[in-house]
Amino acid sequence: MIGRVSKEFVLVHGMSHGGFAWDLVKRRLERDGHRVVAPDLPGHGRRAHERRRASVATYARAVADAAIQAGFSRAVLVGHSMAGLVIPRAAELIPARLERLVFLAAVVLPHGASGLAAHMSLAGREMLRGLARAG
Repeated sequence: MIGRVSKEFVLVHGMSHGGFAWDLVKRRLERDGHRVVAPDLPGHGRRAHERRRASVATYARAVADAAIQAGFSRAVLVGHSMAGLVIPRAAELIPARLERLVFLAAVVLPHGASGLAAHMSLAGREMLRGLARAG
């Protein structure tokens, strides 16, 4: 890679995918000399059997662990869709290992908001709470 600096990428998939969603991008980046990991989050891809462990906190830990295991020290953390909720949490776990965060068509919540509150009407939230109480 003459004239280019190799970068480190952690590519984080959205809710209905696994790390496989990044296969083409991963190959292209690696071909260009970059280091890339695209982990499966708990409950997704090859880790589908871990669906009971699925939460933003366990997703963030999986992303942080993937960066650590890869030996990354200046990673670009890319989150697609639901991963927009995950990458800031992962960044809190490994801030010294990150260069930047990239939100790619990703969910971004207002500070202090929950996904439920930000993406569902008050009437819809009340309906869900009622169903949960009834169940």
